[in-house]
Amino acid sequence: MAHRILIDTAPGVDDAIALLLALSSKDLDVVGITTTFGNIDTKRATRNVLSLLELCGRSDLPVAVGAPRALSGTRPRYARHVHGRNGLGGFAFPQPHAKPLPLSAAEFIVRMVMAAPGELTLVTFGPLTNLSLALELEPRLGEKVAAVVTLGGALEVPGNVTASAETHLFNDPPAAARVLAAGWPLTLVGLDVTSQVVMTPAYLQSLRHSGQLTGELIWNISRFSEAFHYQHHGLAGLYSHAPTALAYVLAPELFTLEESEVHVRTQGPERGRTTRQPIPPGLLRRTYRRIPQVCIDVDAERVLELVRDQLRPPAASPPVSLPGQRREPWVMTMSSM
Repeated sequence: MAHRILIDTAPGVDDAIALLLALSSKDLDVVGITTTFGNIDTKRATRNVLSLLELCGRSDLPVAVGAPRALSGTRPRYARHVHGRNGLGGFAFPQPHAKPLPLSAAEFIVRMVMAAPGELTLVTFGPLTNLSLALELEPRLGEKVAAVVTLGGALEVPGNVTASAETHLFNDPPAAARVLAAGWPLTLVGLDVTSQVVMTPAYLQSLRHSGQLTGELIWNISRFSEAFHYQHHGLAGLYSHAPTALAYVLAPELFTLEESEVHVRTQGPERGRTTRQPIPPGLLRRTYRRIPQVCIDVDAERVLELVRDQLRPPAASPPVSLPGQRREPWVMTMSSM
C-alpha cells in the first residue's frame, strides 16, 4: 500500500525534484502540500508549488500557505544564490490558475493528521515553523501522526549556511528544537547523508533523456544550481538533499540509523547547530516519549537508482514533450533570475 504523505516545502530546485518524484512515485500518495520559507520566500514557494502541480496535472491537490518567517520574527536567510531568484533556476513558469486553501499550513496539517490517525507521514523540506505551530494548535498531534521525516541538520559534517549550521534549522532554531523534542516518531535526514548523494551531470542527462516530462523539467530547472555548485564548491552536479529525504520514506533500508537525543542551538554564534547524544542499545527508555532516529550513513548509489526508477515511465508509455515545444527542451528564461 502506498505511503500517505503530506509535504512541507519551499521549492527550491532540490525540493522541486523531490516533489516531482513524490508525484511520480507509485508507492506514494501525496494528500496535500504546505509551503514555507527557506530557499525562497513563502509567497514564491506557494506559486512554485502551484505551478509544478499544474504542469503535472495535479492541481486537485490541496495547498496551504505557511508561515512567512521564523517564530521569533527573525528575517529568513534565503538561498536564491543557489536556486535562482524565483527558486527554480530562473526558469519561467506561467502564472498558475489554482489557488491555495483559505486556512494556514498549521491548521491544514492538524486537520489532515487528526482526520486519519496513524496513517499520515509528514515530510518536511524546510524550516520547522509550520510543524511547531501545528503542535501548538494540537498537542495530541504526535500521538496521531504515523511518522515525521525531516530534512535538516549537520552533525558530523560542516553546515551549509554557517560553519556549523544547516540552513533549515538555522532559519528557525526554536521551532526545530520544539519539533525535535516533541516525542513523536521522527527521523532526521541531514547533511551527513544528503551530501553523499550527488546527481552528476551524466545522471541528470539520463533523466532528461528518459522521455518523461519530469526528466526534461528537472534538467531545465537545475542549470543554475548546477553551475553554482561547480563554481563555488568544485562539485560536478547537485547535492540531492530533498530527494534523499524522500528516498528514506520509500526505502529506509538504504539508510543507517541511530536513535539519539538531538539538540539545536537556538541563539548565539552557533545558532542552528545540531548535536546529538546516541542512546546505547538496551538502555531502559522513558516510555512516555519516543527518541528521534538520525540518519548517519546511506547507500548513495542505490538511492540514485531508486530515484531514477521511480521517475522512469512505463516501457509502453509514449515520449512526452513540455507544453509549447516540439520535443526540444524549454529554453531557460533568465529574466526572472
